[in-house]
Amino acid sequence: MKRKDRRAISSQPSTPQSPQPYTSPNQDSGQEQQRYIRGDVHVRGEIEAYVPEGFIQQYKAARNEQTPRDNARFYVECATLGIVFIYAGLTAIQARQSIKATDIARESLESVQRAFVDPTVSFDSTLNPQKTLASEMIIIHLENSGSTPAKVLKSRSNIAFVTELPNGFNFPDVLGNDSHPIVPSTYIAPKANVTSTPVILDQGQIDLIVSGKMHLYLWGWIRYRDVFSKTEEHITRYSYEIKAVRSKSEGVEYITFGGIAQRYACADEQCKNQ
Repeated sequence: MKRKDRRAISSQPSTPQSPQPYTSPNQDSGQEQQRYIRGDVHVRGEIEAYVPEGFIQQYKAARNEQTPRDNARFYVECATLGIVFIYAGLTAIQARQSIKATDIARESLESVQRAFVDPTVSFDSTLNPQKTLASEMIIIHLENSGSTPAKVLKSRSNIAFVTELPNGFNFPDVLGNDSHPIVPSTYIAPKANVTSTPVILDQGQIDLIVSGKMHLYLWGWIRYRDVFSKTEEHITRYSYEIKAVRSKSEGVEYITFGGIAQRYACADEQCKNQ
């Protein structure tokens, strides 16, 4: 086709054309040919790929080699995870044992170093000019035998001068002349003590106690705290029956006094079970 003819074709408007017969360019070689192009184009075909046999064998060999490696890695990861869990468990057990050991050490230290406040009874005799007993003074001492101070101490002592204690007597606090509060103190230093108001017996009361016609009972309680923050308040209860025995030596009369503990006495945990 000549150039001017191609220009003429390209300048024509692109209106839809009905299919026209396609003329072969080999026919009428001496004449000008016209071509008609249909808008729809359909392409059909197949692509065949060929993989070399050597490549397939190499791939299978690589897969066969990779599978044991993957299995080994899986087993190693499982074993590592198991070791981590075991280590975590052992660490937790060790931590609990360390805490327990610390608690035991703390309790041991507290049991040795804590304050211990216990009552003791002392007697002081007064003689008349005839060298016979005129009166007896009974004193209750609260002594801290521990290595640390006793703090916030509260206490009370009681007295009963009776023929005998009634059945089921539970040693209550009494008021009035039969109640003897301890000298006010909220602190007792280690190896120190405080005293109660003395109980003074005259000659007549002493004779009644010696003869067994009357009985003298002293009882009370002590509450205090030690210097360790995690311990509970301590309590000590005490009770004594005062006994007196008359004796003579080389013509001189003596009366010996002593305190016998009663069922009310206890300390700390023992008091909770009463």
